[in-house]
Amino acid sequence: MGEAAVQGRYWCTWEGLVYRGDIGVHGKGWCTWEILVYMGGAGVHGRYWCTWEILVYMGGAGVHGRGWCTWEGLVYRGDIGVHGRGWCTWEGLVYMGDIGVHGRYLCTWEGLVYMGDIGVHGRGWCTGEGLVYMGDIGVHGRGWCTGEILVYMGGAGVHGRGWCTWEGMVYMGDMVYMGDMVYMGGAGVHGRYGVHGRGWCTGEILVYMEGAGVHGRGWCTGEILVYTKYLLL
Repeated sequence: MGEAAVQGRYWCTWEGLVYRGDIGVHGKGWCTWEILVYMGGAGVHGRYWCTWEILVYMGGAGVHGRGWCTWEGLVYRGDIGVHGRGWCTWEGLVYMGDIGVHGRYLCTWEGLVYMGDIGVHGRGWCTGEGLVYMGDIGVHGRGWCTGEILVYMGGAGVHGRGWCTWEGMVYMGDMVYMGDMVYMGGAGVHGRYGVHGRGWCTGEILVYMEGAGVHGRGWCTGEILVYTKYLLL
């Protein structure tokens, strides 16, 4: 809609919002189209769309941000978000189905787990202070996680297969994440500047393109992403 509208599988930008492909994005501004939706200070993933003062999601993906929204497969409530089908309950926590969730409090259901004030995606289990690990997806929060599929360490999170070593560092596919840097390619990572999906992103702010979403303020350009502040290996 407006200058922020997405056209086909191209991209859209508007006051820090970015979108490309058939998923969503986080950031300021907003953008709408059959595939993407964004509003307020958070973003959203997935097909379909939804609107609310802050953020919403509908379909087979998730969403971050304040506010809440409900519908088949959407779940969110409080000031954190969630991915997957199901619904949300309790203040700030939500999860149900075969994906994960962000938020405070704790929630469990068919392999889902949440602990501390961060969340997690996927089936599996969670351990450690605020840390969570789930099957072959990712996780946010403090603590640590192990498994051939996913790992997290330090003050940022990560999605996808791979592994992680030492504080705040994560390896995924053929790229690396360190501190405030972002990795993209086969998987994604969350941090001050996090991202999901293929390609790569970098930059004080963060962006994502093509088949996944992204967190942070900023913008995106090119078929792959953009970053210019931290090192990508």
